Amino acid sequence: MQAVMRKDFAEKYGIKTFSDIAKVKPPITIAINKRGNIASSVAMDMLNEIGAGPNKIKSWGGKIIYAASGEQSSLIQDRRIDMFLNSLFVRQSSILQASNSIDLTLLPLSEKTVKAVDEKSGTKPFIIPGGAYKWAPQAIPTVTISAALAVRSDMDDKTAYNITKALFENYKKIATVHPAMKGLTPEVMASSEGVPYHEGAIRYLKEAGLR
Repeated sequence: MQAVMRKDFAEKYGIKTFSDIAKVKPPITIAINKRGNIASSVAMDMLNEIGAGPNKIKSWGGKIIYAASGEQSSLIQDRRIDMFLNSLFVRQSSILQASNSIDLTLLPLSEKTVKAVDEKSGTKPFIIPGGAYKWAPQAIPTVTISAALAVRSDMDDKTAYNITKALFENYKKIATVHPAMKGLTPEVMASSEGVPYHEGAIRYLKEAGLR
């Protein structure tokens, strides 16, 4: 989850961290993902945790808008929003594109906020490395969303087993999809706890020594 703010807005209101938004109470317009998207739900949990929910922001003269990831880059470049809060790969092209047009900054989350959001949303702590963007030299604490492959609970065990085996035995190929996934390992893949594992998947994980 990356809290990307226009640098001129951050400097105008003295905002240096994510929690500062609630302390300063600026007339801020924030874009989060479309309703129903997990990134949108997590973004709302993050804002509510610091005391910057929709009603609070409205009372400050600001607003929250819902926009798909592709739209958010254009909105911030056109200065129609002051910040977007979304789940994106580090160095996502849309962020790089926006930073070529306007100055941006990343807002770090406090340890307290990270812990609270993780407990409520099932996210995990994550550090955006310092220097990932030339305009963000410091490491930025935030939370991250995991991806999961969901299947019907009545899928036959053999099919679930074979799918799980194929994914785990080819994790190195999956890790080449994006540079941000280079840290993918079988242990990481087996760490998801959002929903119960299929019995066929459990059988493979036990055979692989991951359960």
